[in-house]
Amino acid sequence: AYATQECWSARDIVAPDEGWWWLHYDLDSIEAKWAAADAGDADDIQAFANGYDIHTIRTCRALRHPLPPILTKALHTDPSCQAWRDSWDPPWSGGEDRRRHTFKTVGYATQFCINPKGVLQAKGIEELGLTPDEIVKFAVLYIKSKPVLQARKQHVWDECAKTGVSYTWFGRRRRLYGDWATRAKEGWSHRISGTVSDYQNQIIIRVQAEFPTSHLVLNTHDGLVWAFPVSTTQERVLSVMRPLVEKDVTSPTGHAVNVTATWERIDSDLKRTRIK
Repeated sequence: AYATQECWSARDIVAPDEGWWWLHYDLDSIEAKWAAADAGDADDIQAFANGYDIHTIRTCRALRHPLPPILTKALHTDPSCQAWRDSWDPPWSGGEDRRRHTFKTVGYATQFCINPKGVLQAKGIEELGLTPDEIVKFAVLYIKSKPVLQARKQHVWDECAKTGVSYTWFGRRRRLYGDWATRAKEGWSHRISGTVSDYQNQIIIRVQAEFPTSHLVLNTHDGLVWAFPVSTTQERVLSVMRPLVEKDVTSPTGHAVNVTATWERIDSDLKRTRIK
């Protein structure tokens, strides 16, 4: 493939060599799942396990609004939810409702913040179209609606700041330096993000051992792109990789979470096929 004026992303011009195909997967909401399991946040654990619309649930919790009668994304169109949708002012407008979008963005942005003002440092947060004070207000509402998660984070912050050490779920240690806030923030980040990295590294090792002629193309923290010769079938690869990637994982605090992923095949002609 050749670059043209129509190409706007590397994904439009970077392709497998002839005789090869790539498998790309992304772990679904993995850091949020890791944090929920680490804290024992029953609301989020249940939502992830059952495929509920977690961002609508979080919005309701933060604004103290009753939950809808249906918790999956079907609530946005299901007739039985019409009264619930109309109970909002203005009425709930579906998956892209601005309140839902705001709490979705703020929820991700506060994942590694020590205080609500830290949300202002999140990349793209200005795209919400709100003033800094308004964004912080939403962050405060979100944090107050997650008392179990916040208590767990506070415990980890204090422990990491005190000891100067943090561990991933798999026991990988990291030394921490700086003031209390720096050690606390980096300690929680290592416990969650570091666990994702450990999980991915274990997958890489196993896949390379199973398919020695394959190779890693790209590691994107919560996803991998892996190259296979066309002689290695998609069915064979998925029979090995799916059980490695998608499974129940139990946190050191004893709470299980189901890891899922989205999968895509990329061929040398840049054809991209979603794998169910």
